[in-house]
Amino acid sequence: MKFKKFVIAGLLAVSVISTISSPIMAANENFGFTIISNTDTSYNVCTWGSNEKLYAKNKATVKTTSNSAPGWGMAFCMKHISGYRNGKPVYQTDTVTSPAYWIRGKGIVHPAYIKGHNITHRRYYVAGRIDNDYYGNYSAYGKFNSDYTNP
Repeated sequence: MKFKKFVIAGLLAVSVISTISSPIMAANENFGFTIISNTDTSYNVCTWGSNEKLYAKNKATVKTTSNSAPGWGMAFCMKHISGYRNGKPVYQTDTVTSPAYWIRGKGIVHPAYIKGHNITHRRYYVAGRIDNDYYGNYSAYGKFNSDYTNP
């Protein structure tokens, strides 16, 4: 009987310690937008969802569940609000865009942050652009995270 209580207490202690020591991951956020014109190399921001960065050394995550853009598909990056002009937010790019992180159809990319732009507790937005050889309306939907995840 004492052995059984000892084993149960040990298992309980291990489960509590592992729960406390495991990193807390922010939830992956949904995104979706339609690009209605060729913006050359400018990125369109999905403004209705943001994600707080928790780990400075982690890359970001973008996963498409649908993506209608032709050619290279759609390139993605992360941005944050750096200020306001005439009452509208101004977005600053925080991940590397050259080379671009392209997804054609469904897929996942992990954009790397520009040195000094991976600020914890900052809210990031996902942004995208189409291959600049194409014109028309193209949509992308999926999930993103300002940290490295596997949604």
